[in-house]
Amino acid sequence: MRTNNSMRPLLRATALLAALMTGQANAGALPDVQNVMQLEPEGYVALNKITTPLLYPVHTGKPYNTKFLLSIGRENLPPDLRKLQPDLEDINEFRVHALLQQFEPYLNGRMEALRNAKGYLVPLQAKLGEYDFQRRRFPLSLNMMVTKPKSPDSYHCAGAYDEFRHTRLSACVSATNWNNQNKAFQFLAIDDMQQAEHIKRQLLNKQAGFYFLMQNDGRFRVVDNAKMKYGGFMEPTLASGVLPARVIGLLLVDHTNSAIILAGEMTP
Repeated sequence: MRTNNSMRPLLRATALLAALMTGQANAGALPDVQNVMQLEPEGYVALNKITTPLLYPVHTGKPYNTKFLLSIGRENLPPDLRKLQPDLEDINEFRVHALLQQFEPYLNGRMEALRNAKGYLVPLQAKLGEYDFQRRRFPLSLNMMVTKPKSPDSYHCAGAYDEFRHTRLSACVSATNWNNQNKAFQFLAIDDMQQAEHIKRQLLNKQAGFYFLMQNDGRFRVVDNAKMKYGGFMEPTLASGVLPARVIGLLLVDHTNSAIILAGEMTP
């Protein structure tokens, strides 16, 4: 278990594990970084509404709808490009064409990073239960963004690279070694009650969040049926492909400065 220097005295070594596990360290050991901004040079790309749907064109070589991708993924664009994105709705197609050229270097860079990625930083949905004052820990429930009906499995899916018959098209990442019934990462143990309260407040205010660090674990699989449909009536989305990846660790990240508050490895 590794923690941010400022919190090292306050967190138990088993803080993110359901139980103390034995065995050899995972072959995909966590990179030694203190901030998630340092992960991409180590080969781990953050998945969001831009990079996740780009997995499809990266792995298939097929084209994508740049304007649609940028519209759905606007919140994940760099600030300078985010300001330009609304102008892509201009009715003057020549102006739109010229504007799209300004996004090209950024998108090409994202696709190159995905081609060379050995893994990904994947956001999670997390719920803390009430603090157990005797055991000094929170029950912790984790899910990836899209749950599979009648199954403990879930997927990370986000954004869209195109649209077909009013249905968004995207890509997903599946975990090959974890689901929400896995015994790993079921508790967040923090001895110091003041720090525990602070972390819970950060999570409730969305100032911090949990992320899986995942590594590639198989070939991208194209999905050519409607089984991977999600988003409901308001935002119907079809996953056109799924990339398998294995979880190597769990990170709690401070959203105000991207610092890694604590990290726990996934054990075999």
